[in-house]
Formats: sequence, C-alpha cells, structure tokens
Amino acid sequence: MTHFDNNLDDSTIMIDLTARRYHLSPSDIVISAILGIIIGASLSIGREFYHTAGAPNFGSALLWLSAIAITLIATFISLLCLALWNSYWRPRKTRKYSLLILLSSQIRTTKPALLRITVFIIILVLWIPAAIAFFPGNYSSDAPLQLHALFNNHELDAHWPLAHTLVLAGCMQIGQALFSNLSAGVFIYCIIQALLLAFALSLSLQQVISWGCPPIVAVICHFMIIINPYVQTYVMTTSKDSMFASFFIMTLLCIINMLQTPNALKSLKKCSALFFSALGMSLMRKQGLYIFIIVFIILFFVRRMKPVRWQMSLVAILVLSVTILFPACLGATFTIRENTVMDQLSLPSQQIVATYMYDHAELSKQDIDAVGKYYDLQALDAGLNSDKPWEGMAGIGRYYNSDTGTGYLEPLADPSKAALISDAVKQDMTGYVKLYFSFAIHHPYRYLTAMLWDTAGYIYPTSLADNRWSGLAPWNEFNVTLDVASENQQPQDYHQSWKPQWLVKWFTDAAEFYAPRIAAAKQSGRTFSGYSLLVPWVSPALVFYVLLISCALICSRRKFANRLPNTKHHQQTLYAQEHHTGGEAKPGISTSKPSPLILLVAWGYAALYWCSLLLAPVMCGRYIFPLFISIPTLLCLPWVTVNRDFSSDSSGNLDGIEHGILDREQSAPDENAKKMLSRH
Repeated sequence: MTHFDNNLDDSTIMIDLTARRYHLSPSDIVISAILGIIIGASLSIGREFYHTAGAPNFGSALLWLSAIAITLIATFISLLCLALWNSYWRPRKTRKYSLLILLSSQIRTTKPALLRITVFIIILVLWIPAAIAFFPGNYSSDAPLQLHALFNNHELDAHWPLAHTLVLAGCMQIGQALFSNLSAGVFIYCIIQALLLAFALSLSLQQVISWGCPPIVAVICHFMIIINPYVQTYVMTTSKDSMFASFFIMTLLCIINMLQTPNALKSLKKCSALFFSALGMSLMRKQGLYIFIIVFIILFFVRRMKPVRWQMSLVAILVLSVTILFPACLGATFTIRENTVMDQLSLPSQQIVATYMYDHAELSKQDIDAVGKYYDLQALDAGLNSDKPWEGMAGIGRYYNSDTGTGYLEPLADPSKAALISDAVKQDMTGYVKLYFSFAIHHPYRYLTAMLWDTAGYIYPTSLADNRWSGLAPWNEFNVTLDVASENQQPQDYHQSWKPQWLVKWFTDAAEFYAPRIAAAKQSGRTFSGYSLLVPWVSPALVFYVLLISCALICSRRKFANRLPNTKHHQQTLYAQEHHTGGEAKPGISTSKPSPLILLVAWGYAALYWCSLLLAPVMCGRYIFPLFISIPTLLCLPWVTVNRDFSSDSSGNLDGIEHGILDREQSAPDENAKKMLSRH
C-alpha cells in the first residue's frame, strides 16, 4: 500500500507519481537472478536424483541444460513478480469504491476478538471431514511407543519430549476414566490439538491484517493451508510435531510483533504471550529451544530492540530455566530413561556409513579401523554382506540386513545411528570430526548423495519423495498394547470404524504426496494423472519455495522504506507527544522510518528450523508440518508494517480507524498531487 509523506516536497511527489509503476531496480534484477539460480539448481538436481533412484550423474549434459533453462524461466517469472510487487508499493490511483476495498475495510474494522472467533469457528467446521475420516484419531507415529514406555515400563523415555508424553498420557487416562475406552482418550487429544492449531491460525490471520497485510491476501494465504488435506491429516494425528506447530506459529507471531513494535513487549500481556508460546515450543521439541535462543541472541544485538532488552533477557532466561528444570522436577516422580541416541549426528552417521558400504573397496585398513572406533563393525558388516536386503522399495536397501535390522538404509538414518557407539564419540569428539572430514574430502559424491536422501524431498516437489518413512505412519505400526486397559478397550483403528472410505483415502493419499493415486494411474496405462497437479500443494518442498518468495519480497521492499504508512493518525500521535514534553519527543520514540529488512529476523526464525530438518534422520512429512502450517504467516510477512517506536502503552498495531485512513489514501492521490498531475 502506497501513501504520500507530507514531509516530501512537490518535486519529489512529481518524480514519484510520474515514475513507471513496474520499474525494476538493479537490486530487483540481482534478487531475481539469485532466485532463478536457486530454483534452477533445486529442481534440476532434485529431478535427476529421484529419477535415477538416488544415483545422480552430475556430469550429465542434460542435467546442466535443464538447470540453465529452469534458471532462465525462474528468473523471468521472478522479474514479473517483483514488477507487480513494485507496482503495489508505488503511488497509484484505484477505484474509490471497488469491491475489494470495501471488503478490506469491512474486515479491517471488525473487532479483533470477533474476527478471531469467527475464523476459529470456520476452521473447526472445515476440519470436520478430517475428524470423520480419522475418528477417533490417527494413533500413529511415536505415540504408541511413548505410552508403552510410560504405562508398561513405568518410565518416561527422554528420546521423546517429556511434556508431549505427559499430555498424551493424560488424555488417555481421562478417556479411560470417563468412557472406559482408550479410543476416547485419542479423540480428546486430537480435539485439544485441533483447538490449539485453529487458535494459532485464527490469531495469525487477525494479527497480520492488523499489521498491514491486505485482508484479501491474508484470507487467501490462510485458507489455502487450512483446507489443505495434508494439514488436516496431521491435525488428527497423535504426533508431537502437530502440537508443537501451534506453539511454533504463536512464537513466530510474537517475534514479528516485537520487530513491528518493540515497545509492545513492555506490556505484561505481550510478554506473557511470548513466554508461554516459547516455553510450549521448547518443551514440545528440543530444537525449538535451540532456535529460540539463537533468534533471541540476534534480537538482543538489534539496535531497534534496545528499549526492551531486559524484558527479552528475562523471557529467554525464564524459558531456558523452566526447560532445564522440567525434567529434573519430573525425575522426583517418574523414572526417566535418558536418551542415548545422538540425533544430531544422524546426517554425519548416514554419510560415514554410506561411504563404508558403497566405497568399502576403496577404504584402507586404517580407514576401516577408524570407523570401527566409533561404530559397531559387526552390525555394519551384517549389512555389508547381507543376503536378505530390504525389499520394501526398489533400488534401496542392498546393504541392509532384514534379519538383524542392521546395516544401511538410504532414506532412513536409524540403522546407522544404531551402530554408533555414543560413548566413544563423546570421549573423542575431535577424532570423530577428523574421520568425518577425511571421508568428506576423499568421497564427496557419497556424502552428497547421502545428504540428498535426507533433503531432496524438501526442495523438489514430487510424489517420488514418498517412501516407507516419509509419509503418514501406519496406525499403531508395532501393535503396541497398553497395560492400563483390557484388550477390547485399546485404541480403535480408524480404518475399522464406519466412514466413507473415499474420504479416508483422500486424506491419507495427500499425506503421501498422492504417490498411491499416481502409481495407480500408471498401472492402468494412463500417462498422466490429474493428481500430479496437486503434488506441489501437499509436498514438503512447498515450504522451501515459500521461504524464497518471502525473503525476496522483503529484500525488494527495502527501496520503499520511506513509503511506509505515514498517516495523519501517526502524525497526530507524534505531534501530541512532542508538545506534551515541551516540544521534544519522548525517549524511545523515533521519527525515522525503520527498514523492512528487520523482518528478516522473523524470516530467519523459520529458516533456521528448516535448516535443522537437514540434520534429521529421515525426510519426513510430519517433520516439516510446523513450517507447512506457518506458510500463511510467512507469505504475509513482507506486507507487515514496521512501526515507529510509540509509547510503551501503545501496541503499535494499526487499528480499524487508521486502516480506514490508509484505504482512503490508497484510493486516490491528495489534492496537491492531482493539481501537479493536471499541470503536467
């Protein structure tokens, strides 16, 4: 939205109004070129990787030609998009009473609480089909194993988030107590999870609109994800990633609010919201705490955040303290089994073991002895010399022993991690690092392909990314029976209860990137399936391209920093405050307009989480879910208005009256500008 700054002289207004609306700056060309190169490399390498079953030929002429072609096309499309983006921010005259402006004004002037409640109810209604399809709930992923450790072994396994295990167990016990059935507990958990996610999405929609995003853009972006079948599937799944996602979104919103109006953090309400959302995120997933601390260290050194540094420090210290003390407090009541698996070494283990298997003939005795220092060679050799390889997927698992469950599986790092001797690594981490980089120097191709098995699905949208571990986990895969209930009171398989099977298949196939539908079409002799067009909508790779788009728009918006909203309402606020203090502005109030690039800190929060997934043991749809459901917020981020620092009792958000002024200013230039144009 473009508005006229009353401080600009007539010549500046003339230049602005006569400039071409779609003009591209040199920075736009650079941004488009970078986008084109990244997209070209991602799509061409991803396609080569999956169509060669994980054995890409990086010297192929076809690979490089396709990369160049895709780069040129992506660069051209990026230039068009940035031209439209520039047109949005440059002065223009629009229809004063267009339907979109009237609708936007109506949404803006709706009371925030009413808007949140309305959207919240709509979301829950739209998710009813998923609740029917998965009733009483998709009891899968790690949930059965978590509950087995607690109810059967009477211990909390720290391999999974302790807070999530307790919430899940509490819901199961409530269901058992009230309805004498654990299925009721599964349904109660899924309902609580759905309420949290619906609240987070409704809050996101209301907040981004109040921060300056056009209502139409906000509504389209949010409902594109709300109705997504992949999202609805995990809403009704007992996965820690789904409940973590609600706190992830709320923390993202709190960070944006801090950047948008730093003094808002002086409010107890805002400070408490940040604390509880960050705490929930940290307790529900370990990397949530790591990312939170990294982002807050960055924020601490941002000059704009100087007035609220002690509030930020207090929140960070409290979150860190509670997260550390939480397991210690539980230890007084429960037996806690410490996590001995080094999840952070999933990717390095996969790369080292892949080298040991595929390039074993090239390794010296010294190399093999070095591997044996940190890995169980007996387990690795059982896979190396396996006569019963994995038969679940064509082209993989040749170095996996199905009898012993050891060896090397390309898409999954669990067998490699199982062979890792954790104590040896902890005692000599330096030696392990040397081994890692020694293999990396001499076997780069093996390292790259091992990494692509864990990452290619996050950058290339295809149904071929679906495998035994990347899609929706089977219901109670290991047939776990819980001791707290009899056999007929165990959780019920959602496949066995009555419901339209086509509805179940719609959701489950979406969670597997429509691979079953496309495979069925090929078996029937059809060369093309309509579901191929829906693959990008449900693919984990969608997050990657949303991050690129969001970053590009924020960077491109930098040249319009002086055209941020400068309404009469803001000017009157500053004028009143200056005269209230004898002609001087209150401390902490800046009359300069901050750069939109500050929003990259919030973008970096999401990007850091995406990068952490590259170290995960498998490319998995549920791992990316917190980012996937944050797509609407990330797409709306470039529109967020970065306010001046107003008084601490002001939230800094643009209210309905102010947005009405903005809409009117956007509808037509001011009278002076009109006169200048008529003279011109």
